[in-house]
This record gives sequence, structure tokens and C-alpha cells, in this order.
Amino acid sequence: MERVLSASEKGVAGSGVGPVFAVARVAGTVDARILADALEILAAENPLLRGKVVGDRLLVGDHGPGLGVGGDLLAESTTSRNGVARALLSGADVALGVEHAFADGRFCVTMLYRLLSHYGELAAGRSVRPDPAGPLEPPLDVRLRGVYHHFDDLPEPPPLVARLPAGHPDATGYGVRGLGFGRAETTGMITAARRARLSVHALLGGILTAALHAELEPNPAPLLVTSSVDLRPRLARPVRPDAGLNCIGDLPAVLTGPACPVGFGRQLMPQLRAGLEREVPQRRFAMVFCGPGPQTAFTPASLAISNLGRLEAPVGLDVTSVRFFTTAPGPTPLVFVTTVDGRLNVDVTYDRAQVSEARVSGWTAHVRRLLVSTCSCARVAVSRDGTDDSRDQVDDS
Repeated sequence: MERVLSASEKGVAGSGVGPVFAVARVAGTVDARILADALEILAAENPLLRGKVVGDRLLVGDHGPGLGVGGDLLAESTTSRNGVARALLSGADVALGVEHAFADGRFCVTMLYRLLSHYGELAAGRSVRPDPAGPLEPPLDVRLRGVYHHFDDLPEPPPLVARLPAGHPDATGYGVRGLGFGRAETTGMITAARRARLSVHALLGGILTAALHAELEPNPAPLLVTSSVDLRPRLARPVRPDAGLNCIGDLPAVLTGPACPVGFGRQLMPQLRAGLEREVPQRRFAMVFCGPGPQTAFTPASLAISNLGRLEAPVGLDVTSVRFFTTAPGPTPLVFVTTVDGRLNVDVTYDRAQVSEARVSGWTAHVRRLLVSTCSCARVAVSRDGTDDSRDQVDDS
């Protein structure tokens, strides 16, 4: 089984972007031998997990990725491998990574949950028979080819975009900073979003942007904030969560400060809604990879937010968190957001050579303070008047 790489797959594979990792933290001890057996079953069901790139073709082999035990997730993500997929057990963390050219977070978490489901069955002494393997999925290029023909009304970025300053010239590699919030803070943020008549994504984007604005020089240029959009349910023929392809588009918004988190959120939300209505993420992708002209490079954003939203924990195992990360060279910090079991996780990945480590540290500390204070104000307001005016609000967390 094989197929030729598409333009987008070649573009992502050659850009230095690392695999997309979905990482589940499991309470208790995970048996590496049983997990390896579960991985073998999963790979038998999914040809992409057995894939490797040879020249300009994606080839499917007979066996899936081996399970790495121990080691560092970040180091694993930046180590070159022949295969498309990789899996790792590191302490209580079970991680599944797939090259971003061929997969997105939705596919990775779906596969990770299926892996944990197989593990739970095997650990309980029950046999698991693999489902029949399907074909390789056609890439997003094929699905969008010929659908869009006019791109001259797509939003243009401002000529100057504010970003965190560059890192130390001798810095190498990538950094990851994780922020975890309990149920009280997470519920408080949802309440705050509803009271402000914002989506949860818009308020969280407002918090991230307000904290970033505080780290920049006075009177900075506008901030360009991109939100990753899961295109699977938005295509004319919706794509299944377990279909192996990168089905993500990005939606830019231009924000200006100074503003508080709610103020930035109120700038962000109407731009997101208007962009979704005009199918901007699909059209931006089509313009670059499906159009008749040369590929167009987009301006690097001030920050990029990928919000996987609320994830139900897999049945049968005590999973306390699910997190995501990938690595990408460039000046744009990547923010990954998930909510599992009522707890919010925010993870920031950045290129140390192009983004100041000290400024990322200050930014993420400021994010925590702003989120906690925003949640506290919302809880106090609710306790004072006993109401929560959230009935008509959009909750896209």
C-alpha cells in the first residue's frame, strides 16, 4: 500500500515541523509489555501508523512503530525517525506521535484512546482482535482541490506584527512550558466567559494575548493571533476522527492593545466567527496548496492557539490529563489547550533559538496570574448576585 505525497505533505515534511504528540497521564503502573502488544494491534488496524516516507511516496510496511520506554518526550519529538509514527511510555505518560504532515491532534488523540482501550482489555485478560485495516486516507489537498477559486478577499496581515524578542544566539532546541489548572479555576474561566458573553476560546485567547502584550515593548505593533480550526466536520463530506490525515486550517485575527483579557477577547471573537462563516481556514489552505499559482508564505503570527477543547477520558483507565505538543522552527510560540475531567491544561512550545526563554517565562507566569484573577472575579460576581447569565453563550472549550 502506497501513494504519492501531496503538496501540503511535502511542505510540512520539509519545514522542520515535528510530530504531533498526544500524551495521556495514567494513574497507576502501566505494563510496557502489554502496552507494546496493544500498539501492535492498533498498528494492524491503521496503515498510517505503519507508514514511512521514501522519496516522494508514503509506503506502508508490515509492522508498526516499536514502543520506546523511558526517555524524554521532547527529545523524542525532535529525534529523526524512519517511520511516520512513534510511541513512548515515560513514567506515567503514554504518548503517541505522528508526523504532522499526515496527522493532526484529533487523529492522534483518537488513536491514543484506542491504544489505551486495547491496553485495558489486554490488561484485564481479555483478547482483542484487530478491526480490518482500511486504506490510506486521501490528504486534505485532494479533498479541497477545485472547491475554491477566488482568494483576493482573504484577510491580509498588517505590515508589522509584534512578537516576543529573539532568543540567545547560542540557544538551541525547543522548550515546553505547561500550565495546569484545577476544576475551580477551569469552572471560573467558563463562568467568566459566559458572563462576558464570550466563547471560552475567545476569553482564553484574550488572556494569552493580554499577557503577551504585557511582555512587549510599550506601544507595540498589532498582534497577529492564529487559531487552529479542525476542518473534519466543516468539509462538504465530513472526515472521521480516526481518518489519518492533517485536516487543520488556521484562522488569523489582528488584535491591538492595550486591553484587558475581556477586551482582547471581544476583538478576537467576531473575527473568528466571521472567518468561519467565510470558510477562511479552508480557503487559506486551498490558496497555498491547491491553487494554480505559486505557493504563498504566510506572515509568522505573534502566537498560535490550538484548542482541542473538552476531551472525555477513555473508559476503563484513570487518565488524569491529556496534553498535546509539536515543535516548529520560527518566532511563533505554539499554544495547545485541552480540558479533561474538568481541568484545563495550557502547554506552550517554542523555538529557543528564535524566542526569548526569559520572555516566555514571564509571559506564561502572567497567563497564570491573569487566568486565576479572571476566574476569581467571576466566582465572586456569581456568589454576590446568585446568577450566571450564560444561557445564550457559545462554549467552544
